[in-house]
Amino acid sequence: MKHVMHALLAMALFVSVACTSTEDPPVDTPSSTTATDVRILDDCPELPCEGPLEPGAYRWTFSDPTIDFTIPSPGWSWQYGGGGFELIADGTPPPKHKGLYIADGIYLLHDPTVASRDCEESSEPGVGHSVGDLVAWLETAPGLVVSEPTPVTVGGFEGTQLDIEIDPEWKRTCSFSEDLPAVPLLFNGSAPLGGYHSALVPKQSLRWFILDAEDGVVIVNLEDDPGGNLPHDELLRTGGEIVDSLVFSSPS
Repeated sequence: MKHVMHALLAMALFVSVACTSTEDPPVDTPSSTTATDVRILDDCPELPCEGPLEPGAYRWTFSDPTIDFTIPSPGWSWQYGGGGFELIADGTPPPKHKGLYIADGIYLLHDPTVASRDCEESSEPGVGHSVGDLVAWLETAPGLVVSEPTPVTVGGFEGTQLDIEIDPEWKRTCSFSEDLPAVPLLFNGSAPLGGYHSALVPKQSLRWFILDAEDGVVIVNLEDDPGGNLPHDELLRTGGEIVDSLVFSSPS
């Protein structure tokens, strides 16, 4: 499993693929539009796939449950690599440490557990998996600066919102952090698709919505990494509008 810092390559929200189009339109455009002007994202003939998102309403159908969302402004795109929901704010490559940073955007993480403190690909023993367990751990974890948790509802799921950055005094590294300070965060050992191992490094800013979904915990991660063109406040504003628009269908 490839190590990545908090924005994860191959994120897992749900892994059942739903390709329902009867035609094969180009991958880089929404495949169809309903009578209510909701553009359906359902066509991915070969992984990975991606495409631009013009302002408007969309439905993500690569997983079950499906996800409705609205893009408020130009410049966003979608990506699908067989794991989870990814909306990219800016595809500008990071200036360095490419394996540690990825594009600013929104990433959904399904069934997260707290990652082992020794940087290994495993869960930390003795830490629960509920929303309350994760929030309680974040509030006391060494190496993190965490905002005051606030109640939130996203897409019909209740949970907790908080902001996370690395403590500037933290010096400990991991074998995969390229000599940068790192705090292991999350682990999911799902295979072959959907597994992830994440850590936080300097100059990353995370806004997490930790949600109690119908089939487990889901984290909506609005992430700001170095190298993007969107200012931090603008990313939080437009990304927050997208998060507010999320609607999860009931699992089939």
